[in-house]
Amino acid sequence: MSRGTGNILSSADILLSNVSGLSWQQTSRSGGGGMISSSYSLGGGGGFGGGGGGGGGRGGASMALVPAGRASASFSSSSASFGGGGGGGFGGGGGGGGGISGMWTEEKPTMRGLNDRLSSYLARVRALEQANAALQAQINAASGVGGDEDAYDWQPDLDAAREALLKANLERARVEIERDSYALEVEQWRGKLEREMDMRADLEADINALKREMDEANMAKVDLEGQIEGAKSELEFMKSVHEQEVKDLRDRIGAGGTMDIQMGQGSSQDLVAALKAIREEYEEIARKNKEDVERQFEKKAETVKQEASQNVEAASMAKSEVKEMKSQVQGLMAELEALKAMQRSLEEQIAEAERNNAEALEGKSMILEQLKQEIARLKGEMSATLKSYNDMMKTKLALEEEIGIYNNLLQGEEGRFSSIGE
Repeated sequence: MSRGTGNILSSADILLSNVSGLSWQQTSRSGGGGMISSSYSLGGGGGFGGGGGGGGGRGGASMALVPAGRASASFSSSSASFGGGGGGGFGGGGGGGGGISGMWTEEKPTMRGLNDRLSSYLARVRALEQANAALQAQINAASGVGGDEDAYDWQPDLDAAREALLKANLERARVEIERDSYALEVEQWRGKLEREMDMRADLEADINALKREMDEANMAKVDLEGQIEGAKSELEFMKSVHEQEVKDLRDRIGAGGTMDIQMGQGSSQDLVAALKAIREEYEEIARKNKEDVERQFEKKAETVKQEASQNVEAASMAKSEVKEMKSQVQGLMAELEALKAMQRSLEEQIAEAERNNAEALEGKSMILEQLKQEIARLKGEMSATLKSYNDMMKTKLALEEEIGIYNNLLQGEEGRFSSIGE
């Protein structure tokens, strides 16, 4: 943008130099042998002069467009007189003859109007130069040529904000990674705790099953003890019955012996032998029954003792396993509580870091918003400057067109004066 503005300044300077340095000269020969020299200049002096040969006088005319302070121009013209000399030339002096000074009377208003228009354009060019200088200063300030201090003042704050934001993001990422690792560890411990709880449930189910089996064994033991007591009572009853039978038999034998004694000695011996045989038979039967009952009782008692011993051993093992599992569960619960406390602490740290990051980002966002507003303002000024530049370019083209018109007019005047001179 500054380069384009510099082009505007140089174009305006060239335009003024072209306007102020415009000059041309034409020399023509008069019919009486004299010479007519015409000189035009803008910013310098010029004049018409003619020298007549052969006794003709001399007359001169000068026309000058002189800028006053490069902001205004004036048109001055000396008196022009054309006289007839002896040689038929144009001259000024005391010679007699008729003058043609009325020709310049018609040209003066036209040249005065052109002079006024040129003065107004020169004043406008001067004003545009001043506006261009002001716009150049604004463009330099907007592009950083004259505002390096402000841009340099913002840069450390922006660098510090970026560094703080980067550190905050890194700290947040580190805390999130640590939180994820702790969460993974908590999940692992939770899975282990669930497995231990399932194992504990299985052990409790086994213990309950063993308790049921032990209750059944106790019931079987009580049943067997009842059976043993029944067998004992039955044995006692059989013993009492046997003793009663033996007593009755003895009583009968005693009564029969009296009869046998009365009947004879031979039958008494046979009866005693028979009673002895019956007694031995009953005693053998009672002994066998007693042995069978005792064997069954001992066998059932041994079975019950073995089952009870096995149940007691299994119950003891189950109790020890349950105790160990309880201690492990308590340890896992303590670790889980510690991990939960650590997780809460990390979540609080993350929340605090997020709040700090949010506050820092809010501050930096305000700074960035101010910078964006400043950039938008500078863009608006640059757009206005560009518009002014385009307007000045249009004015420059219009001035060049006007200068071309002036050149054409001056060339036309030059041609007309040439034709008049001829």
